[in-house]
Amino acid sequence: MLLDAECAWYGDPAFDLAFCVNHLLLKSLVVQGRRVELLRSARVLAEAYARCVDWEDPGDLASRAASLLPALLLARVDGKSPVEYLTDDRDRDFVRTVASALLWAPAHTVAEVLDAWATALQAPPGPLGTRSARPLGSRSARPLGSRSARPLGSRSG
Repeated sequence: MLLDAECAWYGDPAFDLAFCVNHLLLKSLVVQGRRVELLRSARVLAEAYARCVDWEDPGDLASRAASLLPALLLARVDGKSPVEYLTDDRDRDFVRTVASALLWAPAHTVAEVLDAWATALQAPPGPLGTRSARPLGSRSARPLGSRSARPLGSRSG
């Protein structure tokens, strides 16, 4: 049952799934006492949604949702409509790091995104209390033709 449908959208259904999972991931940063339950809820939501997909191959929809998630994560940190509950700079930097890594090394399923998020959450703290998130391995190579020496979402200055 979807209780908050203000963001439900008439376009690609993968967006609805990605949007809801996105909020559960972001909430898992700020409601640390419920982190396990929030991440489990994200996984259960994705699995239940996939079981109901009968209009196309569920794997195709899951792949599109997985590709949308990193962009949605970044949008809710640095976009025009940032979530109001993510107030700690370390949490925002964590989101930028994980989402950027997922853009460079895309996940193929929502489950892979969730695994990458959970792995990054378990990473030991880095300098100044930040997490050294390296989801989906530690790929540092840039795609061919990349002009930027810094990952998406990083700040210069």
